[in-house]
Amino acid sequence: MFASKLLVGVALAQKNTASAKRHLHRALSAVQSINAAPLKLEVLVEAAACLEKSRKRQQALTLLHFVYDHPACHAWIKDQVQVPLETLKGALSSRTWTHAQRQARGLDLDEAIKRLLAEVG
Repeated sequence: MFASKLLVGVALAQKNTASAKRHLHRALSAVQSINAAPLKLEVLVEAAACLEKSRKRQQALTLLHFVYDHPACHAWIKDQVQVPLETLKGALSSRTWTHAQRQARGLDLDEAIKRLLAEVG
C-alpha cells in the first residue's frame, strides 16, 4: 500500500495522471479492507492531489476538508493537507470553499473511498 501511495506522488510529479490514477486505485483498494483510518486518510490526500491535477478542484477541496477535520487525522497529516488547502483557497471562490466544507461534513470515510474507487477504476 505504501509503495502505491508513493508511486501516486511520483506519477503526479511527472504529470502522468493516468499512471497516478492506476496507483491510486491500488492504494484505495488496499486500504479499503483494513481498519486503519489514518492510512485511509493518507490515501485520500493523494486522491485529492490527483483530483486537483485533473482540474476537479472542488472535489479535491472537499476531500482535503474531510481529511483535515476527521477525528482520526494526525497532526502530520494535517500538515500535509495545509498547503494544498491554502493553495485552493486562493484559487477558488469563498462560495466554493464554504460549499466544499459543507459537503465534507456529510462524507463517510469508507463511502468516500468507494466513490473514488468507482471514479478512478
